[in-house]
Amino acid sequence: MPDGLAFATVNSAYKDYQNKKHFPYLAGFELEILNKNDNGHPLDDEAEILNELQDKIERFLEEKHTVHSVARVTRNGTRDILIYIDKPKFTKEETKVFFDKINAVRAVNFTINKDPQWKSVKVLGI
Repeated sequence: MPDGLAFATVNSAYKDYQNKKHFPYLAGFELEILNKNDNGHPLDDEAEILNELQDKIERFLEEKHTVHSVARVTRNGTRDILIYIDKPKFTKEETKVFFDKINAVRAVNFTINKDPQWKSVKVLGI
């Protein structure tokens, strides 16, 4: 990648998933990596924090959605988590309260985009 080495964990079972059209929204989460090596990848203690945050994010989404966690990409200083859902069901207030708690641990950017063909993850082989 332009900013250095990237490591992707991809759920390749979604490559031929027939129901992609029923989960057209890509929820993307970008978490800041603080304790990192020279490549910008997390050290063991940092990886544990990031994994716990990912679990919390997935549990939050699972409260109102069917969650398809398709990939995570670790790059220089950032961990990206890519999850497809059927449609956004949380209110802005619910989302704000939840992500304020995440931001207290690590900076997070959250986006949600309609991507019915799952084109955003084609480069990952999905």
